Amino acid sequence: MFNYMKHKKVLAIFAHPDDVEQFCGGTLILLRQAGYQILITALTSGECGTTTLNSLEIAKIRDKEAKRGTKIIGADYQCLKVTDGIVGYYPGRLAHSLTGQPYLYHSDPQGLISEDGQIVRVNTIVDISSVIEKKIIAFSSMI
Repeated sequence: MFNYMKHKKVLAIFAHPDDVEQFCGGTLILLRQAGYQILITALTSGECGTTTLNSLEIAKIRDKEAKRGTKIIGADYQCLKVTDGIVGYYPGRLAHSLTGQPYLYHSDPQGLISEDGQIVRVNTIVDISSVIEKKIIAFSSMI
């Protein structure tokens, strides 16, 4: 069987720049401490995240916030700038980030059923108590 984890590389893909710290920031901090190289990819700039600023202004703010948060985690960051609110399947746009990825895991499976119809069951729980303060600091950069 192929050992996926021996390469010590993680690609975390989320819809919005501020999603990663909330959903798996603690796990990524632990992986970074264990020597993993981490790339966080936001599909959108999060430009629909407010009604008080225009989309360009909020996209710039979200970009700065994401870079601060990922720096705290110890990860690299990129944004693919797909229009917020209409994220769909864009194989050409995602190809450069996903090339060579042997499998993907969805941290928030819809309906608890994977794309191939299999029931998704939680089989791993990560104790992040040792890095919870750092996760909170990373998440705080999004406010």
